[in-house]
Amino acid sequence: MMMDLPESCYILYSNDGWLLMEDRASHARLFFFNPFTRERVDLPVFDTFLLMQVRFAFSCAPTNKGCVVFGITRASVSGREVEISTWRPGGASTTWAKEHFPNPFPCDLVDTINVLYNTRDGLFYMSLGIALGVFDPAARTWNLVPVLQPIPRFERHTMRWITEYKGELFLVDASSVKPVVYRLNNSFKKSVWEKKETLDGCSIFVSDGSCVMTCGLMSNILYFWNSYINDRRPSPTRYEDFTFKKNRPYKYSLCSRSLCEDHEGYYFEYRPINRNDGVWIQPPHNISIFDFPILPADAVNTRLLI
Repeated sequence: MMMDLPESCYILYSNDGWLLMEDRASHARLFFFNPFTRERVDLPVFDTFLLMQVRFAFSCAPTNKGCVVFGITRASVSGREVEISTWRPGGASTTWAKEHFPNPFPCDLVDTINVLYNTRDGLFYMSLGIALGVFDPAARTWNLVPVLQPIPRFERHTMRWITEYKGELFLVDASSVKPVVYRLNNSFKKSVWEKKETLDGCSIFVSDGSCVMTCGLMSNILYFWNSYINDRRPSPTRYEDFTFKKNRPYKYSLCSRSLCEDHEGYYFEYRPINRNDGVWIQPPHNISIFDFPILPADAVNTRLLI
């Protein structure tokens, strides 16, 4: 289906060049949208009052028969049973499969913002502070992997995103003014978050709907598309400067441990309507930004309002 989007649409997740979206003008209506081809794939109605209480992810493009859509109810993570919903676009079912799994010890999904699908092992991951939540869509199992030396939690505003690169898990903690990156070390069958000083030539593109680690000409930089973090920029002297900076990602260098500004011509400017947060999307191979296979969804000239 080819279409344009109403302004009531919100992005929930981005993966494989597609967006998982919610039309808030239509109760519990979810759909996939490809901003490059303008295709739309509708999902079954999600039976819950507040979709904002559910964290979503999907494994690959909905045109792939192996696609799995995953949703976890935030409040259930802190209880004795976790509520998980799944749906397969290539399957025969027209309804969500909602299941409850035993939760060995309650955690807090507030500790991390996003859900990660790892293409190497086919599992969904969530960083839950003292543990790593793991859902296996094939075996339909939920497990909590204890993490030794858990990352300290900030009382005011904990902001963490989980990502992967070549099968390894990384966590970006931007709770303080100086963000920190950790790598999950599974040596000797024990899981430990180890602090990384640099990213060995890679960079991480961070947003609530996607967190992608990749390599390009610029390395060891964290690109944040988040309104809270963008507010950390120095106060602009002019309104034009304010608008210009708000519509660019916040770039933090792990080498200098400081904000790094773009050179003229490095990054294009665009002005989304009434938008504070964006999302990174993986484009076709003939589109890129400074050799990175990633760009903001807004740059595809879609009217997506979050």
